[in-house]
Amino acid sequence: MNGNTHASLEELEEYNSVISQTFRSEEEFYKFYNSYAEDKGFSVRKEKVRREPSSGEVTWRRFCCSCEGYRSVECFERTDKKREARALTRCGCEAKLDV
Repeated sequence: MNGNTHASLEELEEYNSVISQTFRSEEEFYKFYNSYAEDKGFSVRKEKVRREPSSGEVTWRRFCCSCEGYRSVECFERTDKKREARALTRCGCEAKLDV
């Protein structure tokens, strides 16, 4: 949805069509969200995960825009760098889905 507090009818229909889907596996969802993100002009990364302690089975996963968040301040303040820093790619985007 766009940045203001009101959503168009088309945005609401699209939102409902996305959140009402079910998937058989995390990988199936990841492929869907990657495709959706590509159509919208962004890319996705796997951010956080929770696992069942006894079995190691994934019980929850967060997928977010690859530009979500910001690089830590420590990366800028280090003086003992052995190589050039990578280009800045994180801009604080808040697009994410929890499954």
